Amino acid sequence: MRKIAVVLACALVMCVTASAEIITLKSGKTIEGKIVEQTEDYVRIRYRGVVLTYYSHEIAQIEKKSPIFSFPEKTSYLHGLVPSPYTVSPKGRDAIEFAAGEQFDQALEFFRREAQRTAYSYAAREKLIQAVRAAPQSRIQKDYAVAVCKGIGHLLQGRPERAVSRLRAATQAKTNDALALTILGVAYARMGQYQQAQEQLRKAALFDPYFCDAYQNYGVVMLVQNKPQEALRAFQKCTTINSQLSYLHNNMGAAHYESGGLQQSIGFYHQALKLNPQQVLAYNNLGNVYRDLGQTEEAITQYTKAMKLDPGYPEPYINLGVLYFHEGHYETAQEQFRKALGLDPDLVRGQAYLGACFYSQGQPQQAVASYRKALALRPDSPDLYTNLGLAHEAMRQYEQARADYRQALRIDADYLPAYVNLGNLYRKLGNTRQARELYSRAIGLHPDAAELYTGIAKVHEDSGAYEKARVNYQKAKKLYREKDKYEEVNLIDTYLNNLPRRP
Repeated sequence: MRKIAVVLACALVMCVTASAEIITLKSGKTIEGKIVEQTEDYVRIRYRGVVLTYYSHEIAQIEKKSPIFSFPEKTSYLHGLVPSPYTVSPKGRDAIEFAAGEQFDQALEFFRREAQRTAYSYAAREKLIQAVRAAPQSRIQKDYAVAVCKGIGHLLQGRPERAVSRLRAATQAKTNDALALTILGVAYARMGQYQQAQEQLRKAALFDPYFCDAYQNYGVVMLVQNKPQEALRAFQKCTTINSQLSYLHNNMGAAHYESGGLQQSIGFYHQALKLNPQQVLAYNNLGNVYRDLGQTEEAITQYTKAMKLDPGYPEPYINLGVLYFHEGHYETAQEQFRKALGLDPDLVRGQAYLGACFYSQGQPQQAVASYRKALALRPDSPDLYTNLGLAHEAMRQYEQARADYRQALRIDADYLPAYVNLGNLYRKLGNTRQARELYSRAIGLHPDAAELYTGIAKVHEDSGAYEKARVNYQKAKKLYREKDKYEEVNLIDTYLNNLPRRP
């Protein structure tokens, strides 16, 4: 389910959905936007950035349009053994390149002069320096040092497959070496081969129970696989070896965040910053926590600090854009997404959210263009195909929209947003039987999805089967209430009130 890069700034993935409502007036006019307030007397809806008010006597129907957007969302940013180009010091990179080229004296000189922001943790750096220092002593030591440095070099250049072949050679030269096994585990993780990664990292910890990086990266691999409790155990083991590692506290904050412990995560991120005030990822992660807690100003403050510390790091711009997007400030959000894409044109989230902004502003053609750019980078994304389908649907290109939703389901046969939106499309086109069959099949896969019961209720309502509609609306209402989604509960009440009274 989660396909992410490990080591350095690992991004966890979750689905984010937003919803909109369609108000149909008795005059026949329709308004699509986000309801911000609803009472018995009136409804206030945000339409293209402006809040409009309509009174009950003007409204014929209110309909919820379900999930508008659904695409991968980065939540926590983790440190692994080898960071990204944004945090690798030039001296550290040069030292690795010199050692890989068998220029060991120059490598040691660069290691000696290396800045505080290193290409690996202190323990790993010391092991690597020892290997480079010992390289001239024997052929085995030399082969080992070169293989490890070439493996790290390939990782830094985004070539984990090449790193694996080099690091295998290193483990053959020294079969019980914790450093080579740890970096090999990292390389497997970068390739998405998590079982092999876990195996190598467990071996590394077995050979050197005091090598913090083995536990640290094992925790990262667990967290990437959505196993935050196992990740926490690994990180806690690492703290018994060295509790003064800033990046470790950042990762423990991420593990608590992914477990739903937002308040606990704040303490760990602050501890990370206390140990290293230059910790960009911790500021970025704090921004995400405060955003989720609804503390908008504090979130903006943390993102801004991350930007000032490292203007070339695109993630704070993306996350700030996401904040503005969900606030309905689409033009301001676009500015942030464009800044991020200026730093890295291959950011899938940047293109996807840019498309979402266009869609929200009633510009589906531009949205299609952005989604297609994102799909060129990630062609196996059901999220992006679902969003593309919504944009085509807004352009009244219904056959293309249907093809997009079906493609999303071919990629992931359980993908809920595609079922909901395809069912809604069938209903819009008057294909009642197909809509009912699709919703029913999807309910078998997702029995707790309130959106599906709402959809099938509307099919029954359209067919005049009002009692069946009432039963399904009540099921949807119960599920929404269990999830504390009271706006949706109020909307379902509106649907129920609009049904003809029982005789």
